[in-house]
Amino acid sequence: ENLASTNNTTIKKIIAGNTTFVLLENGYLYTVGHGEYGLLGNGSLGSTKTFGKILENVENVIMAQEKGYAQLKDGTILGWGKEAGTNTKEQYVSIPTAMPINNVIDAEYTIILTTEGKVYQTHYNSNNEYDAQYTNVTTPIIKLFNYGMIDEEGYIWTFGNILLKDKGKRLYLAKSNINNVDNILGYYETKLITDTNGNIYGIGHNYNKTIQDSDIKIYRDKVLLDVPNSITQIKSVDVSTYKIFLVDQNNELWYRGITQECNGSDFGIRGLRTVPEFTKHTSINNIEKVYMYASSTIVQKTDGTLWATGVNNYGELGIGNTIQTYEFTQISEDNNENQIDFKNMKKLTCYNSTVSCLLEDGTVYVWGRNTEGQLGLGHNNSMNKPIKLDFFDGKSKVIDVCVMNNGLAFLLENGEVYVSGLNTYGQFGNGTRNDSNVPVKANIEDVKEIIAGGNHIVAIKNDNSVWSWGAGGQGQLGNAKIGDELLPAPAYELAR
Repeated sequence: ENLASTNNTTIKKIIAGNTTFVLLENGYLYTVGHGEYGLLGNGSLGSTKTFGKILENVENVIMAQEKGYAQLKDGTILGWGKEAGTNTKEQYVSIPTAMPINNVIDAEYTIILTTEGKVYQTHYNSNNEYDAQYTNVTTPIIKLFNYGMIDEEGYIWTFGNILLKDKGKRLYLAKSNINNVDNILGYYETKLITDTNGNIYGIGHNYNKTIQDSDIKIYRDKVLLDVPNSITQIKSVDVSTYKIFLVDQNNELWYRGITQECNGSDFGIRGLRTVPEFTKHTSINNIEKVYMYASSTIVQKTDGTLWATGVNNYGELGIGNTIQTYEFTQISEDNNENQIDFKNMKKLTCYNSTVSCLLEDGTVYVWGRNTEGQLGLGHNNSMNKPIKLDFFDGKSKVIDVCVMNNGLAFLLENGEVYVSGLNTYGQFGNGTRNDSNVPVKANIEDVKEIIAGGNHIVAIKNDNSVWSWGAGGQGQLGNAKIGDELLPAPAYELAR
């Protein structure tokens, strides 16, 4: 504030760490603090306790892992610090030096991203040149999943690194070496991949020997799942980092893994701890599909009925109480004691103790945790029985529902998207961070498919363009930058 008042201006941007950058609206850039590697940009490698002005006419400034970049008002890019990539032979650059790069969007560690769609390595090579490393998606995207998508040829494109052999964070889409993919299951670090031939593979974290009984901690290539010979067809499967459930060709339920301090309730077997091999369930059969989340499990039987077991702190089992149960119990009636017919259920989604159920006619039932108003009911009281969400009555038909950390995302038949719950990261897509316990319309139209991560949403429009918004701190929006998006924005590679 003293810097601003002394210069008769206001503060435009602050980057705070061991070294602090302060950019004023008049274009003055000040630094203070840790000076190793030349990060202060004042010509020394020492530290200072007082702010010093190092540049004028600055439009924007970025700090990226022991280096700084400033874009001047005339478009010139200056760099300083450790391996700043300024085409000098010095390892440390202590004075801002011009760089042969322009139109910078963002910087992260050793890369700079530009509006031209290029990714520059900021350390110099033997010829003091920069290599533009970027790829185009040349085939149509046909399916979304958390942190990525599947193209028409069955290849995975992803923003995360679990499905890639390297370990680097991705700010833009990268193509994996896995093809013939039909679907991907799993919200966390362990995923299952089904291919077009009906095979099931595991990939990702194997810390709990969920994928294979081996000492390998992470599988970066897909591994064929070891299932009993008696299973000739897998009709349904769900996975977490701790356990896997399968439904076989005879509608029998199989399980493997460990319980998460719930004494076997999520398996529907009291006292169960660790199951190293797939085991057939003996207390429930005639299963059509299985849905799993954290420490609870819901199954749909072949007669259409729903049954639940496990932890029930917020009423997420939908059985009318909040008592943990150790056997599958039927979900049969709504909060008004009316019987619910789940035979025409289109989709059931369970996440973070919140459950949504979409019927084929567009009816939406919700239950479980509602502490942030995520159920969209107009209040923040959790529900221990299903309750019909009547917000969309008289509007277009709901054709999809996704559950996030603290919210629900609804896709309507007319292409509109609505979101309820927390909006901390801009997941409402309406340009604000204001929360709401009733659904709020996102600023996007003509959408045909959505999927939600913990705090972000990815959508495919009818023209096959891909858009994303919400939390982007890990590059999960695929828009070539780190940071939240409060409005839907094109995914980087697919918008070029």
